[in-house]
Amino acid sequence: STRATHRGEGIIRAMDFAHGVVTLAHEPIASLNWPAMTMDFRVLEPSLLSAFKPGQHIVFEMAEESAGEFVLTHIEAAEA
Repeated sequence: STRATHRGEGIIRAMDFAHGVVTLAHEPIASLNWPAMTMDFRVLEPSLLSAFKPGQHIVFEMAEESAGEFVLTHIEAAEA
């Protein structure tokens, strides 16, 4: 079964490579009815973070891994 993914945009505020966690200030995510907020996300593969740094504007995809817990499955730099 394929998991529903949700797409969002945001700015990286902090990164924790050891735990594979990124803090994002994200814009509203319509598909989840989420307002804009700053929150921590786990990444599926910590290596996804290696090309990025705090302050960077990114586009991301995430999937619900367990009830209410979302994990980032894809990260890319937002278009300038």
